[in-house]
Amino acid sequence: MIVRKRPKGRRVRLNPPRTTVAIVEPTGSVATPKVNHPKPVARPRRRAFPIVRLLRRLDTALVYAVLALLGVSLWFSPRTQLQRLEIVGVPDSVQTPIRERLTPLLDQHPALTHLPQRMENALQQMGWVQQAVWIAQTPHRARVLVTARTPFIEVRYPNGEKRYLDPTGFLYRAPKNVSAVPGGVIELSHPASPPLDGERIDPAMQHAFALLGTLAQERTAQQARVTIQPTGELLLHCQPWGRSLPLTFRLGDALSWQAQLRLIRAVLTHANPEMAHWEYIDLKSPFAPAIKHRSGGDPNE
Repeated sequence: MIVRKRPKGRRVRLNPPRTTVAIVEPTGSVATPKVNHPKPVARPRRRAFPIVRLLRRLDTALVYAVLALLGVSLWFSPRTQLQRLEIVGVPDSVQTPIRERLTPLLDQHPALTHLPQRMENALQQMGWVQQAVWIAQTPHRARVLVTARTPFIEVRYPNGEKRYLDPTGFLYRAPKNVSAVPGGVIELSHPASPPLDGERIDPAMQHAFALLGTLAQERTAQQARVTIQPTGELLLHCQPWGRSLPLTFRLGDALSWQAQLRLIRAVLTHANPEMAHWEYIDLKSPFAPAIKHRSGGDPNE
């Protein structure tokens, strides 16, 4: 039986009392009959008025609209735009060209999600920048870590301009002149103007770069300088390590520079004062070297 009552105007469903009677079967066991509870009957819901349903939908739409406007306002707010950019890793004297490269990009006010990648690409297009890394600090403040290339060999052109080769052989223009380089100097008689940053160097310069790099690594020569003639011939001017004895080696096209290097290493290791009277050492053919004295005459093998 279901009993209903109305406490304070509200109907409450009460479950009927569970009264069971034990039945003793002839076998002596006691069986308790199961009580079947009536299933609750679903009460039909009242159908809301159309205006009420519309207000409910507008309420949800209004919440989403407010959240969207809040996100847009935060996205374009000055507090979330980049206001301070710090450049680290390079001296103050070379930060001017970096800021000149980044100013047009910042004037476009790109989204912060795309700005780091664009800045890194823009800086890495500068030949002397080896790597640029964006480091976010706050929504309106960031830091750019710039790693400059290490000048290893200086390249001089006939018009007086200078370029530099890093240890990997990348040709670039430094933002300022370098006082000294560890690898030596390459002097060119052509072309008159230097190529663009990152342009592939010709075979003659590749041989000169490999030769100077090996001598610098082995520390067998000092003040090394390679001159590339218009004909493509290479002349090596250097001194034995720790001694003041200028020597000149004629290498030709230096296609066999590994074999020529072994002879150069032997000459620099066993240098003596008599070599000061030598005008040059001809190593065009590594298997038939020759010596030209300053007094003139045919080279002495």
